[in-house]
Amino acid sequence: MTTVASADIGASNLRTAIVDIDTLTVSGRSELDIANDPSRTAEALLVAIRKLGPPPRRIGIAAAPEFGENGLVRRWPNRPNYVGFDLLGPLRRAGYDVAVLDDGMAGAVAAARQGGWSGLCVHIVIGTGIGGGVVLAGQPVVGARGRAMDIGHLAVPAATGVPCGCGRTGCLQAVASGRALAARAADAGLPLDGLDALAASGDPNAAAIVETQLEALAQAIEQVTTLLDPDKITLGAGYARYAAVATALRLRLPGDIGARLFLDALGDNGPLIGAALYAASGE
Repeated sequence: MTTVASADIGASNLRTAIVDIDTLTVSGRSELDIANDPSRTAEALLVAIRKLGPPPRRIGIAAAPEFGENGLVRRWPNRPNYVGFDLLGPLRRAGYDVAVLDDGMAGAVAAARQGGWSGLCVHIVIGTGIGGGVVLAGQPVVGARGRAMDIGHLAVPAATGVPCGCGRTGCLQAVASGRALAARAADAGLPLDGLDALAASGDPNAAAIVETQLEALAQAIEQVTTLLDPDKITLGAGYARYAAVATALRLRLPGDIGARLFLDALGDNGPLIGAALYAASGE
């Protein structure tokens, strides 16, 4: 049994666990809300890792924020107040060797390993924001600055004119993320839980929200497929609706694309597992 300590720093939650990279299982998992104060989050991360016991000194980090070569947060549209902060500093000063991978990319690594896929695999994750990753022959394709497959900020027609937290308009994330759906449901006086049922029952506001999300996701997936022609596309998320979304997308997408779309069986453990695999690889 080979175990690696792992953390997943998302826009809403901080998760930590010990990952068995042979069985792709997690133990000792904990979850905390991400604080508005980055210094509190940095200290909470160190405390959570220490509570896992005496793990290996190398830690895998699945990170929603983008880090610069100096270790500081360089970009995080969902948490702009974290930019310029040394979020991983307490871990490094405590002697941990930190291997960082984009959280969407970490999910892609885990999904490809779990599925036993060796070709070109694309992963899309819907949570507070939307991210993704690309894996080729088992290896993450991160790009020159670690931004490869930043699909949440891909422009799609269904989001035309809608402001995004990144400062632009028309991004997929602006209409299809968990945060976007929650905001649009609240504006319409609707609960996020049960939104699909309301749409199916004929509520026009609920139907419009769900339709826009599905149309935007389908448009993004078709664009990515045109560019990359992946063998497999996996859809994962940190909220309960993603299974329904995957089913609806298969019906909406062209047959040759829908047939390649799979639900990520690892759920929100995927980034933890993928980060651990990345750390264990020595990258």
